[in-house]
Amino acid sequence: MKAVVVDSKIIDLFKSFRQEERIFADAGIDFVVGNARNDAEYIELCGDADALLLIGLRTPRHVIERLKKCKVIVRYGVGYDCVDIPACSDHGIVVCNVPDAGTDDVASHAFALALNCMRKIGYYDRQIHRGHWHAGEGYTIHRLSTQTFGLCGFGSIARVVARYAAVLGSRLIGYDPFVDDASFEQHGVKKVSFEELLQQSDVISIHTPLNEHTRHMFSKPVFEKMKRGMIIVNTSRGGVVCQDDLLDAIDAGIVKACGLDVNECEPLTDVNNRILQYDNVVLTPHSAAESVEYFIALQERAARTVIEVLNGELPRNVINREQIIKKRA
Repeated sequence: MKAVVVDSKIIDLFKSFRQEERIFADAGIDFVVGNARNDAEYIELCGDADALLLIGLRTPRHVIERLKKCKVIVRYGVGYDCVDIPACSDHGIVVCNVPDAGTDDVASHAFALALNCMRKIGYYDRQIHRGHWHAGEGYTIHRLSTQTFGLCGFGSIARVVARYAAVLGSRLIGYDPFVDDASFEQHGVKKVSFEELLQQSDVISIHTPLNEHTRHMFSKPVFEKMKRGMIIVNTSRGGVVCQDDLLDAIDAGIVKACGLDVNECEPLTDVNNRILQYDNVVLTPHSAAESVEYFIALQERAARTVIEVLNGELPRNVINREQIIKKRA
């Protein structure tokens, strides 16, 4: 059997593939590190592979149809919007993510962005570098214990953020239609409707996956319903927020600051990009999960997931579990 790392983004991120090499060698699986940059290279590289590991390379139906031996695709990380899940299900290909390798890292990054905005750290830093020394400049800030900290989505990352935010003494509220009231209460968070989240939160930290229902979940009609002078933090997926509408909301005074690790269009390398003109927007380069420990855990869990599926198992991190079970029935 053969497992292939597909895309070059992984090669740029990972220092080595020692974890995968060791795990696959022990299992008797050939392991190849590839660098596909387009569909044709993808098919040529992976046409005879039993398992694929990727991070961001688009995997559409017409590519999937050419993966004649593929049994499993593992996406390094949480999101899987780059893979055509229905097409994989149609062809009996199990799709998995690695949902928990970077939970602590992303949660701490989200909380750091929130604190940065709440205390105006990034804004002040920019002003000082320009020769301005004035504590009263920019947007107003409030004592953290007076603020309502909202969580949009309440999975494992959001729950760690809630634990961090509780230390501030902030009131905690959250929205997630797929999580029961008891789970919110267990973490000291009051479950609210989406409308209540928008109207009551001083800070909203976004933790939702990107799919057909959540794309542009935060857009002009939503911003217009928000409490004025609030803060947005996004460490989930850039497409959950309509970037132009967010910047319009900043111009209108609805959003006073935001911290973004993810953006609709990445990388942000054009210095004339509108978002780079705002002193009250704190940006990081899709790096929320980054840590030495994260990469070790991510690579090891991805490789072990491949082996579990090739051994006929359906681990807990299968995305299309129900469809695969029906396909195998």
